[in-house]
Amino acid sequence: MATYNQTGYTYNQAGVTYNQLSLIQSSGTAVLGLGSTSVVWGANTTTGNLIVVGVTLTNALTLGTVSSVTDSQGNSYTKALSKAGTNLTDVLNTEIWYAANITGGAGSVSVNHTIDNAAMFAREYMGFNTLDVTSSALGSSTTPNSGTSSVTSQAAELLVVATGDDKGTSQTWAAAGLYGNMVGTATTLTGLSMEDQLLVATGAQTGTLTLGAAANWVSLLASFYNVVAGSATMHYRTLLGVGF
Repeated sequence: MATYNQTGYTYNQAGVTYNQLSLIQSSGTAVLGLGSTSVVWGANTTTGNLIVVGVTLTNALTLGTVSSVTDSQGNSYTKALSKAGTNLTDVLNTEIWYAANITGGAGSVSVNHTIDNAAMFAREYMGFNTLDVTSSALGSSTTPNSGTSSVTSQAAELLVVATGDDKGTSQTWAAAGLYGNMVGTATTLTGLSMEDQLLVATGAQTGTLTLGAAANWVSLLASFYNVVAGSATMHYRTLLGVGF
């Protein structure tokens, strides 16, 4: 059986116990009316790891967009996906960016964007380096979901969910199902939460969570696996007897 906890899982197969650590650290902030938003790492990042950045922008009239994500080590960031929704009071845009096989070190991560209210998190993970499936959805409720992705290509993958909402500083967030490591931050009209889950089997995936107050929301899911031979994920698949 597989046991899930806030930092990873333990899998027992034919008397073999395998432990995987995934989330290393997370740093977030929310700001008003700027063109760039940054967070500082609490500890040095580690070379070879994965950084996933979630960001939400809100504006009363126009769509806010992210032009780039940069960091102190000069790592290259790619946009995994984005989705925007327009309602009577604001335009809400949520995006996920990532950098794989990073050069580690001290410093910060910056999201460069149009002048908007913004909330962001940067999260460092170990053991994953390749984007697989994504999904996105929008709505208005206390129960956001990311929609359903296509089937993951690997059994052992990291799911990361980023959900933007427009309730503001009174909002609260709670993980749902097997998701954990929930964090949330908000300023006026702009909130962002992120959570994750480690998979032990292939399948279509949906991100779910619960908001403390109903809001307009945009929710994104991105999954990652490791393609490096001899890596933690590949070793995990060998233990399970899963083909490549």
